[in-house]
Amino acid sequence: MSDEQKKTEQAPKSETALEIRARDGALINYDYGEFAGVGSNDLPTSGFLPYLTVLAPLSKACQEGNEKYVPGAKPGAFLLGGAEQRVFDGKKGVIFVPIHDRHLIIEKTKLDGTGETVNRFDGDPKGPVATAMRQKFGADKSKWRSDAGNFMIDRHDVTGVLFESVEDVAAMKPLAACIVGFERTKMRAYGKMADGFNKFPAKQRPPLFALMTRLTINLEKGEHDYYNINLSFPVQDDFARSLLSPKAEMFRPWAEQCMKVIEALGSGTLQAGEAQEEADGGSGAGGSADGGAGKGTRPF
Repeated sequence: MSDEQKKTEQAPKSETALEIRARDGALINYDYGEFAGVGSNDLPTSGFLPYLTVLAPLSKACQEGNEKYVPGAKPGAFLLGGAEQRVFDGKKGVIFVPIHDRHLIIEKTKLDGTGETVNRFDGDPKGPVATAMRQKFGADKSKWRSDAGNFMIDRHDVTGVLFESVEDVAAMKPLAACIVGFERTKMRAYGKMADGFNKFPAKQRPPLFALMTRLTINLEKGEHDYYNINLSFPVQDDFARSLLSPKAEMFRPWAEQCMKVIEALGSGTLQAGEAQEEADGGSGAGGSADGGAGKGTRPF
C-alpha cells in the first residue's frame, strides 16, 4: 500500500460530513463545511421584504372596488406583496428556498384576516412572553391571550427566495426574495420542513438555504373550508434529493449571498414589510400544543 493510500484511509472524518439516505435507498454524502447548520443574484440586504400570502374569499386583494384589490387575484392563489403585487397560481405553486427562520409570537385582535396586528414578540419557547403564556394558559397555544384579550399566535417568519422551477434554482434565476409566515394550520407545512432538518446533529445539518421546497395551496374541507399551504420536496418528493449539493458550482456564491441576507436581518438593515391580510377562515389558533410544527423542536 502506498503512503498516499495510507493517508487517505487514516484521514479523520470531517465533523460536518453528512450521510443522508434518499427514499430510493441511495446513500448521499455531503459536507457543507463552514455553512453546516446555518440558518448569486444580488439578494437584498437592505429595505423591506414582502410577504407571500394565501388569498381567500375574504381577502381584500380579491374584492373589486377595495383599495387593496389586485387585478388577477383570486381565492386559492399566492400574492406577493410589496410594490410588485404579483399573483402566483396556487395549484402550480412556486419553488421556495428558505434562508432564515424567525420565531415570533404575534398579538392579533381577530383570526379571520380582518383583525389588526397589535404587537410582535420574540417567540423563543424559553423567553419571557412564551413562559408567561404557558404559566397562565398552559401548553395549548390556541388558548393564549394577551391582557387585552387579543390572540397570541405562535408563528415562524421564514425569509427565502422564490423560483419558478428547480432548473431556475440551478441557473440562479430567482423571481423574488420574500417572507412566508407559518402560523396556525400552516404550521403543518413548516413542520414537514423542520422535521427534515431535525433528523441530523447540529454540526452535520444542512444549512437552511440548501433545501428546495415547493409551496402549493390546497382547499381543506371541514366545518369551515379554508385554503392552506402545502409544502413538498420538488425532486422525487424527497428531502435528500431536494438538497443543493455543496459541490455544485453555484453553491458557494449562493451561500455567500445568503449569509449576507442573514447578517442584514440580524442588524436590522433588512426588515419585514407590511403583511397582506389572508382571511383564510381556518379554525383554531395553533393546532396542537406544540404549535403543529412536527415534533415541536426548532432546528434553525
